[in-house]
Parts: sequence; C-alpha cells; structure tokens
Amino acid sequence: MSVQRTCETAPRIVAALTGFLLLLAPARLDAQTTGATFGEVIRLGGTPADIVLDESRGRLYLVNQNANRVEIWDYGTNSRVMNIQVGRGPLSAAMSPDKQYLYVTNAGTQIAPDSSLSVIDLGGNQVTATVPLPARPQGVEVGGDGRVLITTLGTGTNNALNTLLLYDQSQTTQQVLSLPVPSPPVTPPTLPATAVNGRAGTQFFSKMARTPDGQFIIGLNVTNAGASTIAFVYEVASGVILNSRNVTGQSTTLAMSPDGAKFMAGFTQYDTRTLAVTAQQSTVNSPFPFPAAFGAFNSLQNIGGAVYSPDGATLYSAFNQAATTVPAARPLSSILLISSARNLGIQLGIKLPESIVSRLVITSD
Repeated sequence: MSVQRTCETAPRIVAALTGFLLLLAPARLDAQTTGATFGEVIRLGGTPADIVLDESRGRLYLVNQNANRVEIWDYGTNSRVMNIQVGRGPLSAAMSPDKQYLYVTNAGTQIAPDSSLSVIDLGGNQVTATVPLPARPQGVEVGGDGRVLITTLGTGTNNALNTLLLYDQSQTTQQVLSLPVPSPPVTPPTLPATAVNGRAGTQFFSKMARTPDGQFIIGLNVTNAGASTIAFVYEVASGVILNSRNVTGQSTTLAMSPDGAKFMAGFTQYDTRTLAVTAQQSTVNSPFPFPAAFGAFNSLQNIGGAVYSPDGATLYSAFNQAATTVPAARPLSSILLISSARNLGIQLGIKLPESIVSRLVITSD
C-alpha cells in the first residue's frame, strides 16, 4: 500500500485496524486514485487496545493488551522506538495535560485478573508507580488539575460499587477515592434511540474523553453486567458528576470536539452540557450509494470510530456497514467518511485497504 502526501507537514489521521495502523494523508491533486489504496498500512502483529497521540514528541503510544506493554511509535519515521512493560491486560491510556505522564489501566484477564494503574514518566520512558485499584479498571482520563479519573467494572451486587475512581498522586495517604455516581434519570421516550438492542461490539465496557480545556470529562460506563450504559459529565474542579443519563446499546468509542461543546459516541453526537442527542450519522443522506443490503450502520456490532478536524468543522469517521443478520456478518468499516461536524451530513467517502476498529487520532496541522 502507499501513502500520498502534499508535503512532509501534511496533516495525518491515524486509525487502529485489525492488527494494523493506518496512516492517512491527503492525496496530491495530480495523483491517480484507485480503490482501497488510500493510506499506508503498518503491520503491528496485533491490534492496539488504545492509541494516544503525543505531538510534543512526535509519538504514538500503542497499548498492546496481549503483550502487557505500551509500544512507543515514532510517526515521523514510521518506526517503533521502544516498549514499556505495564500490568496484565492493559486496556486504555491517557496522557496528562502537561505531557509528563501516561496513565494505563490494567484489567488482566478472567483467568489472571489485574486491578491496577501504571504511571509512566514520559521523560524517562519508565513506569514510576503501579497503583492497586479496588475494582478492575476500564477507561482512564486526566483532568486539567492532573487528577486521574478511572471507570471500572465495579464490585458488589450488580457492579454497583467503585464504578468511578479518582487517583490523586499528590496525596501522601489515600490516593484512590471512590466517587459517588447519582442514579441517572430514565431516558425520556421522546428522545431518539441511540442504537438497537445489543451493547457495543468493542471490547471496552467504558471509555472517557476530556474537553480541550481540561475542565470536564465525559464518559460512557457499562454497568449491571452490561444491562445498562450510563453517559456522564464529570467536573474536574469540583470532583463531582454534574449530569448523567441512560443510553441503550451505545458504542463506547468516543471523539471530543475541539471546543468541547459536543462529542461523538459511536455514530451518535451528543451535547456535552445536556447529554442530549444532537445528530446521528446515517447512510441515508450519503451523496454516494451504499449497497442496498446495508441501509443503515450496523449497531449490533458497533465498531469504527471518529475524530474531529482541529477547526471543528469536519468529522472523519468509519462505522460498520455490514448487513444486520443472524448470525452476525463480519464487521465492515473500511470507508472513511468525511462529513459536516454540524449535522453529520456525509460529503465524501474514501475506500480504505482495511477496516477501522475503533480509535482515530489526528495531528493539529
């Protein structure tokens, strides 16, 4: 496969594929385009569970769940720099706003469970602390104050306890606190459905994303053994949940807009302040035809992801277009959709050589 760039400083989108990374850059105007050749496929030997972009160092941090490590990838030279061993079964990672630390949640496996948080000093490229947690972690995000919010599978009856943890390394005694989560109101029947029955097809029970100013963290947390999904807004300054609501079968793959006013969860766009559904991406308004058997995105296997352009005007996304059948068809998310971020109207579709699994990041240029 080949990548076509206008210049060395061309903006790039990085997508997680099944065992690959895909580096995307705009094609030259004089280049001939053919199907499934856009982007450069980099073979990793395994699918990253998460990707974190560090533009200050020109790096990607790839969470390798099977090998229990974080792989550091230089996206300027397209080469692996080094590996950092963490706990068992790492799932998610988040970088502190000052770019000093990378936090990785370790959930282990059913046979060998783990409940810990690895703290990586990015200056020295080494784990400086492994913090034990009272429940198996899932998603992680860092607020503007440097405190770390962690979602967990929970403990106790119906996973009701320790669904949210707060790690504060500035404390000398109790560094991990359990946050109370108020019961969300029942979703009003007038709101549009976010998905059909069946939880998201990704391996994550929860994910989080912070607003660019670091003042709020939004998240989706699957509780009660997968029976319900709670969307919530956490305020960093007060350390409390400001708002929450139940959603049904929603993907936990998130994308935050540059102004923090809205976010994507799967192919659904939410208002950050109210958690109201503002738009949904659909194949119905596409300017190009999808196969007749598709009709709509397959939310029974909610794979694919999205990322906003730095100016907030454009949304890049890819979602499962396989027909909804029983047994389920193999997921297919190999069309990169370029859409208006205001109403999610599709403007262009670009065929990719591989399907996008979940996570997309984009450079600021």
